[in-house]
Amino acid sequence: MFKDLRTELDIHHFVSYNGQYVVLNDEVIYTNPLDGQALEKLTAMALEHEHPVVFMDHEDMRANVPEHDYIIESLRTLQVEMPAVDPAYSQGRPLYQTLLFCPEGEEEQYEEAFPEFDFIRWHPVSVDVIPKGGSKANGIEQIVRRLGFAKEQQYAFGDGLNDIEMLSELHHSVAMGNALPVVKKGSEICNCIRGG
Repeated sequence: MFKDLRTELDIHHFVSYNGQYVVLNDEVIYTNPLDGQALEKLTAMALEHEHPVVFMDHEDMRANVPEHDYIIESLRTLQVEMPAVDPAYSQGRPLYQTLLFCPEGEEEQYEEAFPEFDFIRWHPVSVDVIPKGGSKANGIEQIVRRLGFAKEQQYAFGDGLNDIEMLSELHHSVAMGNALPVVKKGSEICNCIRGG
């Protein structure tokens, strides 16, 4: 989704998929894929409830159903191309994140059924599905450990629910002006605790 931007800005290190796929000097140094069997069951449950999903790996993203209003509504806010359709894309490949499209509150049934995953809402009709305990903070740690940056040299900027742990872990963290109120509050608390 951001290959052209990486090329234009000469970026060779990145943490993606909420920390599940990490690249340093153009080499993959860390991956944390979703549990494939649990994902198959989640996808089947989502189909029963008419909740589409989009599978995501390091090369592409594919929807399990043709055009759906929830997919269009949420992904347009990211200004990315709509995913092609391939219901079998999750089979036989590591996936680092899946998007589950459902109205607020309806993700609770999936949270109860699938303890293997964390569900993080980022849009009124979309939720990130990542491995349990996965986070941007952990992905960042994979890079800074290798580069040897001290905590005092680390900075984080974020605006969404999936940024809260990152903002709480990094020494210098800023919730951006467009951040959700809960993110701003969490960032303020964390900075106060650290004396920031």
